[in-house]
Amino acid sequence: MRNPLHVICALVASIGTMLSCNAPALGGSIANLTVSNLSQPDMFSNFGSLKQERRSSATLLSSNPTATMPTFSSRLAGLVAADADILGAALSTSLSLSMQIDFDIVAAPTESWTMQIDQLRSFALTLDDDAGNAHASQARVNLHLGSFSLTPGLSGAIPIPTAGIENTGSVSGDLYLPASANNTSVLSGVGPTSVQLNFSEQLIANSLDSNFFSTGQEASVRFGIAGGLSGVIVDDYPGVGGRSVSNDGHFVDVKLTFVPEPASAALLALGGLGLLTRESRKH
Repeated sequence: MRNPLHVICALVASIGTMLSCNAPALGGSIANLTVSNLSQPDMFSNFGSLKQERRSSATLLSSNPTATMPTFSSRLAGLVAADADILGAALSTSLSLSMQIDFDIVAAPTESWTMQIDQLRSFALTLDDDAGNAHASQARVNLHLGSFSLTPGLSGAIPIPTAGIENTGSVSGDLYLPASANNTSVLSGVGPTSVQLNFSEQLIANSLDSNFFSTGQEASVRFGIAGGLSGVIVDDYPGVGGRSVSNDGHFVDVKLTFVPEPASAALLALGGLGLLTRESRKH
């Protein structure tokens, strides 16, 4: 009679061959990754009595789409600044800042995945009373909910982290308010999926009070882009507070983990292995 242990070894070898040749590859990846800037167009006015600007960018900073845990990092950046000079009216500059991220999750049909979304927002609200006249200015950020859409799957909201201060209020005098906030969201699903993530907020700078022969204050939200207005300091980097352009903005980091499901063929084979083991004990 053939040695049962030999039968067991042969069966184990056949299981390995079957899984490597017939089962789908496990351990997913990211494909077709794009980061799009859906913000308002840039605007720059650096002459006359009214100086204002808005700028935006959405950038893929890094990606490792085929790692054991695929990752990528992106940044939404912006700037608004306003300064009403002599003979100028009160001036308000705003920017609807928006980033869309699209990618495909490549996975086996029964493969579970978890997506961790880490967000960090870092920026500064800056006011400068360049005329020393006690007139007011304001810098603020209006937050919106982020969103996700999974195909196939659900769609819904992603909370955007709120900093301690998002609004200076209408005040006079110089003011520098650095702000930072972060959070983590988790999504999960099974099998190949198309993903869309959206993040948006509104930046606003108001030079509120300006009369004849009396200038309004400078105001800005520095959100990771340096400005270029002449005679204006609130749009500069490093500028007030010695900030770094590369450290400011809305950062979105995504990490995927995959959990392979056991193949049914492997379970059947292992069940047969158990029966053979029992038979060997009888002999």
